[in-house]
Amino acid sequence: PEIVSNLNAPGRRASFVRLRAKLEISRQEDVAAVTAAMPRLVDLFATYLREVRPDELRGSAGSHRLREELIARAT
Repeated sequence: PEIVSNLNAPGRRASFVRLRAKLEISRQEDVAAVTAAMPRLVDLFATYLREVRPDELRGSAGSHRLREELIARAT
């Protein structure tokens, strides 16, 4: 599902991020387990996004860091 979360931007106007992620599952037998864990994954992603500052997402390095953090949480 799409996740919309406010970012950690104290003293500034509110900043939000919208995230839609895709999970690639290599084994068909893991689909049920991932589906069952989806609410927990969404919560982990949203909790992480609330702590991210807007300047941490800027540029290609920010995108790469975000991707790596979300992969680590999904794993």
